[in-house]
Amino acid sequence: MSFALLSAALLAFFVGPLLAVLLADPKGAFVDGWKDKELVTAIGVSLGCAALAVAASVVFGTPLAYLLERRSFRGRSLVVALLSLPLVIPHPVVGIALLLLFARHRLLGSFMEGTFGIEIVSAAPGVVLAMLFVSAPIVVRTLQEGFRAVDVRLEQVAQNLGATPARAFWKVALPLVRPALFKASVSAFARSVSEFGSIAVLAYFPKTAPVLIWDRFNAYGLRGALPAAGLLLLVTLVIFLLWSITERRYGRLA
Repeated sequence: MSFALLSAALLAFFVGPLLAVLLADPKGAFVDGWKDKELVTAIGVSLGCAALAVAASVVFGTPLAYLLERRSFRGRSLVVALLSLPLVIPHPVVGIALLLLFARHRLLGSFMEGTFGIEIVSAAPGVVLAMLFVSAPIVVRTLQEGFRAVDVRLEQVAQNLGATPARAFWKVALPLVRPALFKASVSAFARSVSEFGSIAVLAYFPKTAPVLIWDRFNAYGLRGALPAAGLLLLVTLVIFLLWSITERRYGRLA
């Protein structure tokens, strides 16, 4: 009984504030929020940039996760430690660190703008980079667990039958790790959509939903921020509802 009470208390602590946001101004969240073009645009920026960040995380993070799980190499512990840093560094510090590299007058920033015409600071690419920095470690760690669950002997059998290591990866390991890849992608997407600190420093424009909410809270107080906060919360809940439904169906097929 004591376990149930403690669990119920923690759940109430999580659910209570969320309900408070939704019930504080339901008309604003459900009706006025959708009529707010600036807010809808900000949510679109958040979702679009988050999708790009997740795609980059998967493309670059999958090989790294596989190497970390299947190979022993000098400096492996350092790589693992570096992947943990974005999870503990205060996110405004992340934004400052990225700004030092990608500001217009800095080496990488001037190279990207001069060579490719890509502006990083106060532009959509900066939002994607900030999201990538905080979400990629989630992808790598989750996929590591996925590859750990795949019996390495299956890949060895494929190689004994004539498959190259690369083909064994694509045809054996990667298909078996699809549930972990799905979980990693959704978790990284949710983390990217919620990112605020690093984006506020590196790329305040175009405004993401969290940045817009912060702006309105500073300018208009709690009531001014409520419609935006309520609508973003609703969008997030819908995403996780769809994820839950898809995960159940996908789990049966995986």
